[in-house]
Amino acid sequence: MTDGHFNFSDEDLIEIPNFFRCTLKNEQFKTCSMCENSLENSNYIIEKLIQNNEPIVEFALCTKCIEGLMASLSKESIKKMRDQDDPFLYMEGNHCISCQKNESETKRSIHVGMFLGFQYVADSHIWTCSTCIKSKQKILSKKTREKLEDFNRDILSPFSSDLDIPVFSF
Repeated sequence: MTDGHFNFSDEDLIEIPNFFRCTLKNEQFKTCSMCENSLENSNYIIEKLIQNNEPIVEFALCTKCIEGLMASLSKESIKKMRDQDDPFLYMEGNHCISCQKNESETKRSIHVGMFLGFQYVADSHIWTCSTCIKSKQKILSKKTREKLEDFNRDILSPFSSDLDIPVFSF
């Protein structure tokens, strides 16, 4: 199965785990949280900010919106992100992909999974603790931080505006 960006075999695609269902509606995400296009035949991610084992923010983003957001980042920030020592790779286990802390050692974490249509890409669930996200934010240019803060304001409108949210991490 493909969406033009990724190819997956039938074995790669499984039922969406309960963890990645929309908590507010108690159902799977059906539209992109940014452009509101259907996710039925799209490749997309779901991201959840978890605090004390409870989701406090969650959203789905289609590939087109992710690409648009990436295109808006400064060249300086993109270069700095690419130069990081810890590449964004799937690593088996229940730990932060950057510092290796166990989930029980963190208060907040950002979880991401990849999806195609209404199916989950097996073993694509990764997470990063908020401490690592905040340290990575320091390398971003002011332009990029402002752009991502705008994104946070737009995408997080259904949630409390007084939350201390780490900048989006895709």
